[in-house]
Order: sequence, then C-alpha cells, then structure tokens
Amino acid sequence: MSESVGALPEGEQGNSVAETDSNLLQLGDIPDLYLAQGEIGRFWLDEYVVIGAAANLQWSVTGMAGLRVEIDLQRRVEIQMPLDFSGREVLLFTADDDAGHSAVVAVRVWVLAVEEQQLEDEAVSSDVQEAVAKEGEKVTPDPIATPLELVGRPKISLLAGRVDSTLVLDSLVVTGDPGAVIWSLRGGVFIRASIDRQRRLHLDGTDALPGREIFFIEARLGSTIRQVQLTVRVQAAVFALQPMKILRLESTERTLDLGAFVTGDFAPEEIEWSMQIPAGIDAELADGQLRVVAGQTGLFAFSLKATSPAGQTIEAELVVEVLAADEVDEGGELPGVVPVEPNEAEPLPTIGESIEEEIPVQVDAVENRPVDVRSPDLVLSGHLLQTGTVEFHLRADEQLAGMPVVIADGLVLAVVARDDYYVAQYTGATGSIQVLAAGSDLAGNTAETQLALSAGNGPGILSPDGLLRVQGRLGAVLLYGDEKGYRVDLQAGSTAELVFSGAAPGQGLFRLGEEGWQEIPAQIGEDVLFAVVAEGGLYRLAKGSATVVQAVPTAYPNPFNAEVVLRYHVAAEGMVRIVVYDALGAQIRVLLNQWQGAGLRTMLWDARDQGGAEAASGIYLLVVEVGGGRRARKVMLIR
Repeated sequence: MSESVGALPEGEQGNSVAETDSNLLQLGDIPDLYLAQGEIGRFWLDEYVVIGAAANLQWSVTGMAGLRVEIDLQRRVEIQMPLDFSGREVLLFTADDDAGHSAVVAVRVWVLAVEEQQLEDEAVSSDVQEAVAKEGEKVTPDPIATPLELVGRPKISLLAGRVDSTLVLDSLVVTGDPGAVIWSLRGGVFIRASIDRQRRLHLDGTDALPGREIFFIEARLGSTIRQVQLTVRVQAAVFALQPMKILRLESTERTLDLGAFVTGDFAPEEIEWSMQIPAGIDAELADGQLRVVAGQTGLFAFSLKATSPAGQTIEAELVVEVLAADEVDEGGELPGVVPVEPNEAEPLPTIGESIEEEIPVQVDAVENRPVDVRSPDLVLSGHLLQTGTVEFHLRADEQLAGMPVVIADGLVLAVVARDDYYVAQYTGATGSIQVLAAGSDLAGNTAETQLALSAGNGPGILSPDGLLRVQGRLGAVLLYGDEKGYRVDLQAGSTAELVFSGAAPGQGLFRLGEEGWQEIPAQIGEDVLFAVVAEGGLYRLAKGSATVVQAVPTAYPNPFNAEVVLRYHVAAEGMVRIVVYDALGAQIRVLLNQWQGAGLRTMLWDARDQGGAEAASGIYLLVVEVGGGRRARKVMLIR
C-alpha cells in the first residue's frame, strides 16, 4: 500500500467542528524575549497577524506582574524591565476586531539579572578610539558565556497509575555546574510533573493513559539557556490473576488470602476487592482476606472483582463446595484436604492473617481464559499539504475497535480510515500545536500518543523544543522533532534557512534521502549551525564537515564609495543593534535596533548620517551589539 499525502475525499475535509468565523482572525507565534534588567524590549504586533486586518484590531495584554507593558497607537509593544526584577513572565496579548472575533497569543519574557549596563553610549567614544588606535576588530571583549550543555532527548518509562521520581536533573548536565542551574518545565497532558528543591523530577501518572507524553525541560545558568525534550513513555501496568479453583470445606469457616492470586506489576496490598455473595452461605471481605462461613451443603459461586491502582479491573469466579458430614473420611478429614476444624493448639486464622499451609488443595480447575492487557502502540506523524493544511497520520500495530480520536489544540478532528492508517486534517494551523490521539484495541485496552508541532506562515518558525529555527521568505511551514531528527515541511517555492542551536565544530547537517543520510552544505559559528535549503525533509545534526565561520563581522567592498555591506553573525535570537561611529567616537547613525533570529545577517550602509546627509571621507566603525557583546569592523569611505 502506498501512503499518499493529499486532500481528504469530498465531504470528509476539514476539522470536525462546525465552521465558524474563527478563521477570520489568527495570530502567529511570537518568539520569546530575553532582556536584561532595566532594558526595554520592543516589537510590532502587526507582524504576527496571520489572518485579519491588522490596522483594525484592538489589543490588550494581561499577566504584567512586575513589568511595564505599553501598546501605542501604531500597535508597537514596549516592555520595560525593572532593575530589581529577574525570572520569567508570561504575557497574554488579546486581539479583537470590529466583528467580535478574538484571538490570543502568549509571549514568554525572560529577564536575566546583570550587575549593570556596560558601555553606555557616552562611554563608547573612548572604546572606539582605543580600537582604532590598535587597529583591532573588537570594541570590547565579549563577555564569557557560562558553559552549559545538556544530554539530548532523555526518555523515561512510567507505569500508568504510578509515580516516578528517579530522574535527578543534575544527570542531564554534560557541561556546567549542575548545582547552579535553574530549572523549569512545561508540557504534558495527563501526567502531573514538578521539580523539587533537590532538582529531582516527580512524575505523577495517576491519570496517565498508555502512550507518550512530551515535556520540555529548560535549564538556565547565568545568561546561558538550554532546552531539552523529555519523552515519557507511559506503559499499561501488567495486572492479572492466577486461575481460581474449587475450594472444598465442611460446615465450618475458612479465611483465604486473595493476594496470593495476584500477579503483575502491583503488590497484593494495592489491589481493591469487591464481591457478590451467593445465597446460602456467609462471607466477609476485608483487606484482601476472604472469610467464608459454611452454611448449607452444595456449590456456591462467588463473583469477585479486583481493581488495580491504574483502574484495571478483572472479574473472577471462586467456587466453594460445602460437603456434608458423611462425605468426610474417617477421622473427619476431607479427601485429600488438610483438616479445617479448629483445635486448641492451633486456632482458626482470623481476618488479616495468612497461614500458607491452611490453603486447601485446589482441584477441578475452572477454565482460565487469557486476558489481553497489552495496549496498542500508536505512532502519530504530521504532513503539510500545499494548501497549508496539516494532515496527521496515525498508525497502530494492531486492529483498533472503531475510529481513534485525534484532538489538535482542543479541536476534535474528523478521522478517515485508509488502508493501514488513519488520517485527520487540521486547517488554520499556526504557532505551537499540541496533538493528542487515542484509540482502543478489540480487547478494550486504550493507548494514547502526543505530538508537538510548530506551523504557520511568516519570517520564522521555532521548533517545539526551541533548538531549530526555520527562517527566510517562507510560505507555509510545518516543523517538529522525533527520534530520527527534525521533520521540516515547506510550501512549494519556499527557500528557508535552518538554524540549529547547540551545534559544535566537527558537526554537519544531514538530510535523509533515497540513498540514506547525506550531508548538505552548512556553516557553523560559535554554537549555531545554519544552512539554506530549498526543500523539506528529515534533517539532523551529526559528525560532519560544516564550514566554521568567525564571529567577527565582515564588510565589503572595503574601502567603499557609495555603500558598504556588513555581514554579521547572530548566535541566538535576540535584540540586535548596529551603530556607525566615526574615528573620534561620535555616533553617526543607528542602522538597526530590532529583534532578529539566529544566523548570518547582512546590513547595508549607504554612507549617510542619521539626517540623510552624506558622510565625509574617512575611517568609520560599524559596531554590532548582540547577545550582551559588541564587535566592530573598520571601514574606509572614499568620496
């Protein structure tokens, strides 16, 4: 069977919710902001309006504890950091149009503590003059970033209904001081997660369903921030009962430990029991101990139900045969059964006690039917159609009972069965998308799986784990990571730049093709690898030969007459400021002051000052301020 990625049959297209006007207003994902204490961050909301008339929107913001946030008439956002504030804030920006439509986008603002703002504009002059005198390339040395590296993609197995606290986050730190790292996490659906003061991760799977849940663990050490994706594989706990056979006794009483029949991942004392007592016999059940008091002779069938902490239930039948006195051998013994009459030397066991030698011999086995307790294994993937619609494919390793459920961002999608997989489509996908799929096999075992994706149109899309950014002149983009690498789907005609964080010299970028993994041209600078691609596919970092580039800016032509192009490297997305100074340290012009994504960038200077007048011939410094550091390139203007 060939797998096709295309539109659903007529009458089956679209989300399974009623068509509304919600698609008339949609917002794109706004990148996280990283600011220093006292710093002001700015961005324009119009840039993140995907669908709708940006000029007609009314904006509001909530979640401003500790921050000053203003939105002006041009819909420019200005966020000012107090000098005594550090940590993270989440801001919710709400857009409303005249037709009553509303959309919300979340922005995380990270505020990093710094001792003071260095190299103010009035101090730049002396630095520039010193740099010119030494003919050096750096105005000031870059601050030394605190080294921090984490292991890649850790995985944990968790039994449904259980709690796990085995992962100490210090074990994820490869480089850096584990004790100084500040941790945070997000993600998950049914698993409740927390981090204690000993940096131990606690996972509560009381309400978890079999399948996979994704968490994103973020580590911050000084100004260095790293993020790692944690996969929690939730497995259905094994729970079964050994076959129960006929219990024979005369007109007396007997206590039976039901825990002796429990097998699997749960301790006997964790199992809850209930029963239905047949007429003609007395019994009581407490703490897994069944006390039977014989009445009239005959066969009596007890209906028992055992329930595990994970909610699994098993029904069983225990048959008790009460014999008449004439069926007892001489000496008062049942055939082949240990005598059960009480005696002074050894009193009859009571509720809560268990005497192994007094469990009667078991004969006449009742039919034992095997119980299927294994949940199906579900695999979910995403694909971008040319229309911009996202199509999800769900596969199971066994037949499912009915249609599975696929939920994207809270919307229940229509599901169609193909030959050996299921298809659901999601229109209007943008930003970060959380997808949940669940299904049950023919035995009633339920499994669940999740997928975190990023989708949308715009200048840049960030992967859910924050390690890959796709940027450029893009159409629709779909992006997510799995065990093999990163799946990047591009709309036809798009050319994208892939920017990987956490790369190191000696690595390269590989794409999975018909002949296996093949390395493609890429460049690496500091801890960022970037490459320009014209097609989607599955990409990953591995040992390779990416070209190492220097962080020092370059300028060409140099000397120049009418204009000069500055090429510089942004190691991690953030605020970038480019300023032109003359040889005396006077500020001539601010070329750039805005948020930019990671990668190689270019900026053109047309040899004019801030007022538009032509600059005089001479030596100038083009200063790039990014990531808390400053670098410069000396150029010569000849009229």
